Amino acid sequence: MKKRINCKQVAEIELQFDDDKTLALKFDMRAIYSLTELDGGLEGFVADSRIPEQCAKIIYIGAKALNEEFTLEESRAIVSELNPITITEIINEFTDSMGISKNEVQSELLKKLTKQLANQTE
Repeated sequence: MKKRINCKQVAEIELQFDDDKTLALKFDMRAIYSLTELDGGLEGFVADSRIPEQCAKIIYIGAKALNEEFTLEESRAIVSELNPITITEIINEFTDSMGISKNEVQSELLKKLTKQLANQTE
């Protein structure tokens, strides 16, 4: 029996900022390896309910795949300037590149983000 594996291209996205600066992100195996090296590793990333922190880690690993000098602090600074819709879009692009169901992730993200925003206004 012959099996065929369809190969999916590595996702690369570009973040475009209001000042015309851009930041390229690449979600390849190097990016996933960087994720496993963060505090808590892959399990910590999945378990973390702080959506902005998850987005910062996604930006970090994607940028680090293309630029070894990029830091997690830089990605946190970027996320602090983003609106919730952009944060969700970045996370969706990452999960799509990993083959995770976008609808499932998006639904969970919206629930978490709504809860976090509600807690901040109290």
